[in-house]
Amino acid sequence: MKMKEFREALPLLFTFGAVLVVSVLFFSFSKADAALLTDDFSADQETATGQLAAQLAKPASEEVINSGFPELEKNIDTTSFLDETPNISTLKIYEDVYFVASETIDVTGHFKSDVIVIGNNVTINGIVDGDLMAVGANVTINAPVDGDLRVGGNNVIINEDINRSLTVAAGKVTLKKGAVISRDAIIQAGDLTLNGVINGKLSGSIGNATINGTIGNDVYFQSVNNLIINETAKISGDVLYSSANHATIDPAAHINGTESYSPPLVEPKEQKSRFTVWFFLRKIISLLGYIMLGVVVLVVLKEKSLAVKKLMLSKAGICFAWGFGYVVIVPLIIAMLLFSLIGIPLSILGVLIFGTTVFLAKIYVGLAIGKIILPKQKNIYLSMVVGITIFYLITTILGSIPFPYNFIGTFVNALGIIWATGAIVLFLKSKYGSSK
Repeated sequence: MKMKEFREALPLLFTFGAVLVVSVLFFSFSKADAALLTDDFSADQETATGQLAAQLAKPASEEVINSGFPELEKNIDTTSFLDETPNISTLKIYEDVYFVASETIDVTGHFKSDVIVIGNNVTINGIVDGDLMAVGANVTINAPVDGDLRVGGNNVIINEDINRSLTVAAGKVTLKKGAVISRDAIIQAGDLTLNGVINGKLSGSIGNATINGTIGNDVYFQSVNNLIINETAKISGDVLYSSANHATIDPAAHINGTESYSPPLVEPKEQKSRFTVWFFLRKIISLLGYIMLGVVVLVVLKEKSLAVKKLMLSKAGICFAWGFGYVVIVPLIIAMLLFSLIGIPLSILGVLIFGTTVFLAKIYVGLAIGKIILPKQKNIYLSMVVGITIFYLITTILGSIPFPYNFIGTFVNALGIIWATGAIVLFLKSKYGSSK
């Protein structure tokens, strides 16, 4: 093996060591209940992702302001943070940051600081003096935001002014007439309808873009399928875009700069076989690494690992529900915290914990599969090795199928991770719940 290939393999060894240390710390503050190792264990079956998100954020602070849950309400003076009392479940995770999570959220009142909102249907009717970060299937902004607005969702509608910048990743984005973005806007969307005003630069990647409003600087789309600039559009800068189609520009549209069109770049790829010696060597090293780490985890965290395996087999449906919520919500929270200076330390910790959970998940999937295949095998180490090997071979083979069917391997791998991750979350949830 070449020295370059050897150096590429070295990070695996450091990764195993780092994950081992974090995994020990991850479980070290809770001891497995005997009930988790028996057949009569019953876990809570609520799957409200809002409560899950709130629990994940809870270690940062225990203060709950005007919660919708009677058992959590406290008489807390909110006058230093709010001009009015919000009508939603609000968790203060920093002195000047509020976290909101629920199925349907209608934010009212006046927030003097940053707000983070996660839900299915999110409507912002209250003024936000700081930054607003919102994630939901449907997000509607009906009140002004004095800071930056960062949104992720399926359908995003902006009806009010944003005093700083806008960042959006969504299926459909609509900037209504009368809404003003004071600075730049970065938009990644399938469909964009712009009827309002962007005082700065508009950039991003769009499927179909329709511009009817005003842009105070350049328009730059790294990629766009269909670009339509209608007669009411006013663009103070250049229009630069990469597309397979030329833009449709109404002659009456006012563009101060120039139109610059470029076709999408398609770089020819040299066809090489994936199945080289180094390919198989990397897969073998990775498999052995998982097995070695699995053995160490069982030695150090045997009871806890058996408890997680028991949950996977006895409460599979609940595990999938909690696991799906975890792998969807936690990365979104981490991503939003990265945009806030005071949230960077928490986001780093979140990445570490999330990565450790996902890494451990593959080990626990192997442990569960081994139990299913070898139900009478009393040697848990042998059972784990068999399970990890089978799961690894299945995902590797399915992932090696030629495009476009190679996604099957990724899908199966994701299902396994969601299954085991949900069991880990349930295990930790049971420990925190039993300590109250």
